[in-house]
Amino acid sequence: MNATRRFLIFALPISLAAAGCDFIVPDAPRCQITSEQRFDATSSTFASTVLTATNVGNDRTAYNVSCDIDLVVGSTVIERETVYFGTIDPGQSVVGEAWFTMIESHGQYDFARYHLYWYDDQDGYYD
Repeated sequence: MNATRRFLIFALPISLAAAGCDFIVPDAPRCQITSEQRFDATSSTFASTVLTATNVGNDRTAYNVSCDIDLVVGSTVIERETVYFGTIDPGQSVVGEAWFTMIESHGQYDFARYHLYWYDDQDGYYD
């Protein structure tokens, strides 16, 4: 292998990583929200959202799976809660719930923004 090719094989991944490019890891754990239920407040409970997160990957466990939920009015986040799902094995689903104290009804915000993220066993970060 010539010197230029060896340099490119070594330097290109480092350059892309330094530039903030993500690498696609084919066997990485892949998680997604597979269901959502919203409940308005009652006299004895806060408004809440129940989410189900599923590891749809083939063979890697996802660790510290979490989902931030921002409730947004206009361009202002009026409340942020985090649902922690923990460890999710391939094919497994976990249910989690967020309780909101700033609203009584889900009609009080324009939209909810979700950010699901997790780690693999090599401390790789995914979202």
